[in-house]
Amino acid sequence: MNKTLILIIMMLTSAVSIMSTDLYAPSLPHLAELLDTTPDWVKLTLGLNAMAYGIAQLFFGPMSDRFGRRPLMLFGVISFSLFSLLCALVDDIYQLIGMRVLQGISAGAGAVLVLAVITDIFPSKERIKALALYGSVLALAPALAPTIGGYIHVNLGWRYNFYLLALVATIISIMALRYLPETNKELKKSMPVAGVLNGYLGLLKDPAFVGYSLLTSCALASVFAFVAAGPFILINQFSVATEHYGYYQLITVLFFILGSWVSAMIAEKVSTRRLLSCGLLLFTSGAMALVLIIYNQALSPTSLIVAVGIMNIGLGPIFAVAPSLAMNTKSAPSGVAAAMLGCLEMVGPTLAAISIGVFHDGSAMPYGITVLVIALTALVLYCLVLRSHDGQRLLQKDNSSANSLAH
Repeated sequence: MNKTLILIIMMLTSAVSIMSTDLYAPSLPHLAELLDTTPDWVKLTLGLNAMAYGIAQLFFGPMSDRFGRRPLMLFGVISFSLFSLLCALVDDIYQLIGMRVLQGISAGAGAVLVLAVITDIFPSKERIKALALYGSVLALAPALAPTIGGYIHVNLGWRYNFYLLALVATIISIMALRYLPETNKELKKSMPVAGVLNGYLGLLKDPAFVGYSLLTSCALASVFAFVAAGPFILINQFSVATEHYGYYQLITVLFFILGSWVSAMIAEKVSTRRLLSCGLLLFTSGAMALVLIIYNQALSPTSLIVAVGIMNIGLGPIFAVAPSLAMNTKSAPSGVAAAMLGCLEMVGPTLAAISIGVFHDGSAMPYGITVLVIALTALVLYCLVLRSHDGQRLLQKDNSSANSLAH
C-alpha cells in the first residue's frame, strides 16, 4: 500500500471540495445583481452548503464501516462533479442554493472518508505529521482558487468556475478508480441503526471528543467567516478589483501554511497541549486586534490581512492537533467517529456564514465581532477540555491509591 499516493488522492479530494466555495468567492459581491437578489441570500449559498456538508457525514461515515471507504469515496466525487455542473446551469438564486446543498452533500462523503482513510493507514504520532502536511498542502486550494476564480469571473463569467470544478472532480474520480485501494480491513457484516445511534450518543458523551471537535469547528468557522465577508469588504468597501481579490486571500493562506509547517516541524518536540495553547493564543490575539482596528476606524486592506494572518498562523497548530486528538476516541469505530467529527466541525462554519449574512451592514464590524466570538468560544472549549482531562487523571489517581491501600 502506497501511503503517499493515497494521501495525495485524499488531498485532491478535499481540495476540490474547498475550491467549490473559494473558487467563486470573488463572484459573491456580484451575484446579488446578476441573480437579482440580495447579499444575505447570496451568503446562504455558503451557510447551507456547509450545513449539508456536515450532516451528510453522519450517514457516509457509518456506511464506510459497513461497505468500505473506496465505493463511497467514488460515489461522492462522481456526484460532486455532476452537481457542480448543475450549479453552472441555474437560472436564479433559489436553484443555486439547492444545487449548492446537493453539492455539499456529495462533498461530505469525501470529507468524512478522507479522515477515516488517514486514520486507517497512519498510527497516532505519524497521523499528526500527516495531518499537518495535509493541512499545509491543502491550503494551496484556498490560496489559488480565488485568484483563478477572479480571472474566470472577469473573462468568462461566474458559471465557468463551476464548469472547472466539474472537470477537476472528474479527473480525481479517474485517479481514485485506478489508484485508491480499500483501506478499511475490518468491514462490518451489518449496519444496525441502533448501533450507529448508540455510537453517536457515546461520542457526544465523550467530553474530549466533543471538545476537540468543536475546537476544530471554531478554527474552520474563522476561515468561512473570511470567505463570506472578505470579498464584500475588499471589493465593495475598498474597491479591490475582482480579479485581484485572490491575491489578498493568498497572503492569508500563506500565514496558515506557515503555522502548519511550524506545527509539523515541532510536533515531536513539544507537547500537544503546548502546541494547541500557542495556536489558540495567536488566534485570539489576531481576532482582538482586528476588532480594535475596525473600532478605531483604522481598517485598510493591509491591516485586515495582517490581523487575519495572525489568526491563521494560530489555526495551523489547531488543525494539526485537535482533529487527531478527537480521533483518538475509543467511544466508536473510526468511521462513526470521523462522521460525527465532520458534522460537529461544520457547526461553526454554518453559524459563521449565516451570522455574516444576517448582520451584513456594509461594514467590516460584523465580521470582526464574529471572529472574536469564535476565538473566545475556542478558548472556553479548550479550558473545559483540559478541566475534563485533569479531572479524569485525578479520578484515576484516586482509584489507583484506593487499590494500593486495599492490597
